[in-house]
Amino acid sequence: PPDGNNHITAKLTNIRRLMVVTTHGSSKWVNAIQGEPGKRVVFRGLRVLCHPLTRTSWIALYTIDRSTDQDRSAFLRRIDRAVRRLPR
Repeated sequence: PPDGNNHITAKLTNIRRLMVVTTHGSSKWVNAIQGEPGKRVVFRGLRVLCHPLTRTSWIALYTIDRSTDQDRSAFLRRIDRAVRRLPR
């Protein structure tokens, strides 16, 4: 890299796993059109501060404004399965 360039130095190298659990009022399609800004911040911004081999996952419930009890229960089960699969 050229002299004078500022580079981000990873200081959170003990972090090897990032899991984001979030909800959105809009649909996945609308989020995709907008460029998924939240996902980009985490995966491009925060992850670079972690260990180079940090694994990431994104668990989202879209259109929560119109979700049913069944949708939300399925989302909670999905989170539970993902957390149980994490290494101990």
